[in-house]
Amino acid sequence: MKSKLTTLLVALIPGVALCNHSNLMKNEMTNPILFKKQAELRELGSVSRVALAFSPDGMYLASRQEGRDIAVWKWRNEKIERVLKIPKGANDTLVSTRVLFSPDGKYLAACHSRATQTNTVISIWDTKTWLPLKGIVDDSMGAGCSAIAFSPSGDRLIRLTFRPLHSDKHELVEYDTTSWDALSGTTLAQSMPRAMAISHDGSKLAIVGIDTSATVTPGTNENKNRLAVEPRSVITIIDRKTHAETLTVPIHLTASSFTRLAWHPNNNLVTIAAGKGLETLDVATKEVVTNILPTLQQATVSLEVIGKTGYVVEGYGGEEGYLRVWDIINNKLISTARANVSTMAKSVDGTTIAVASQKTIEIFKIQ
Repeated sequence: MKSKLTTLLVALIPGVALCNHSNLMKNEMTNPILFKKQAELRELGSVSRVALAFSPDGMYLASRQEGRDIAVWKWRNEKIERVLKIPKGANDTLVSTRVLFSPDGKYLAACHSRATQTNTVISIWDTKTWLPLKGIVDDSMGAGCSAIAFSPSGDRLIRLTFRPLHSDKHELVEYDTTSWDALSGTTLAQSMPRAMAISHDGSKLAIVGIDTSATVTPGTNENKNRLAVEPRSVITIIDRKTHAETLTVPIHLTASSFTRLAWHPNNNLVTIAAGKGLETLDVATKEVVTNILPTLQQATVSLEVIGKTGYVVEGYGGEEGYLRVWDIINNKLISTARANVSTMAKSVDGTTIAVASQKTIEIFKIQ
């Protein structure tokens, strides 16, 4: 792998408070991005929102609370249209992509652990009626759902899951969205995949995970004879046409279920948010082109790429939380604001972004 690594240590400039201003990002930095507030949604309870997703037409916003059901908002009216029930016993503790609309807007899918009574790992609703349409079932060992993605045409739903070492089952499974039958599968060299994203043209999948077979070091047990595996985090690119791994590159960040991936519009750059930083891989050149390590201790929990600009929005929560916009191509911090971010999502047309905290969901027009 070629090495062209740029490391940025960023001293943040204090921004404006998220909840007190309609213009979210506005400071003395060059080329500020302005987020103008459009709506504020308040749900009952104080449980953190762990996932948001806009419908393709921008009418609905699905919000999933930690360990709870999904609220579907008509967000412009600031009213809940429907609450969708997750199967009993299913949780989203180790899930990176929790809820997603299909590109044609016909379906809403939720990725979760295996339900206790039905072995359901993905729940799907018909968005015309909001009635349950299908539960994808998997009763094999280690099965669940770690992440989901729809193909751009909407004809395939792709599921990423974790399997035990030496399992003969696939970690990557594609389903036909007409019959919901499993059509194809891919076994990954990674033993613990954590997050997945599909490129804009649908030709590639990016998967971040832990490769526990990568490095072996002397063990630390009493007799010093056993070998211990030193895991490393890697990003793998899958060609969807051949189902082959075309690239596997170690990353400098630590992969987990909080890891987020986002492809850029050129279908070559993919940005990873994991742990306390950002990393961008150029798939065409096999180079890590940006490694951003902010001078902060909190882990990044959300990530979006804005339109054709190549700007990346990322954030994390807590009292010292921030929401930041990066120009990845030119290695610049564009804007930053105080924000208690638990998750966020952008609209399909890239003009709107929703930012969730423990108490509210705020929706902004990107200017």
